Amino acid sequence: MPDRREINLDLWKNRDVFEEINLQTENFLNIFSELANLISLDRLKSIHPYSKGMKISKGNQLSQCPYQVLDILRDFHPQTGFNIRLLNWFGHGMMIFLHYAPTTAIRFQKTIERISTEFHLSKTSSPWDYSQLILSPDPEQVFDVAIHLSEFNHVQLFKFITIEKCSQKTLFILTREVESILDYHSG
Repeated sequence: MPDRREINLDLWKNRDVFEEINLQTENFLNIFSELANLISLDRLKSIHPYSKGMKISKGNQLSQCPYQVLDILRDFHPQTGFNIRLLNWFGHGMMIFLHYAPTTAIRFQKTIERISTEFHLSKTSSPWDYSQLILSPDPEQVFDVAIHLSEFNHVQLFKFITIEKCSQKTLFILTREVESILDYHSG
């Protein structure tokens, strides 16, 4: 194992590696942008009127790996918030997260119970601790929302999404996933 205090000059000089990472980052940002343009803001507002609109963001240091995020529903209020988030995390995969604050979890309790068999249940104290969350997913998929809320004060479900090499196929897969989730929450 190389000494972490030494500079890896071969990597440092390897412009191709950095250009490829940048190219792939742009590919995912474009996919997220296309997906966001396909989603009706009126539909999102009908599901959760307090959403602050969609947002795409990116970074390089989520457990030392680049990532891109598409927040579809974006309300971080600790009692009434609701978030639907796509996370593309280099080295880890593509994931979708559903985060419900207590009031929203109660409001969507039947929906949560209906879709929980398709998702992992987060049992972390912070819904944003992704490395802890995905490295130790809870195999329990059937749970009592009220009991879970009493322990964690939020409900977070997540699942991995298998993507394709072709950007358009990946866009189709992600669109289908998001539309399915929105359908579950629409009525």
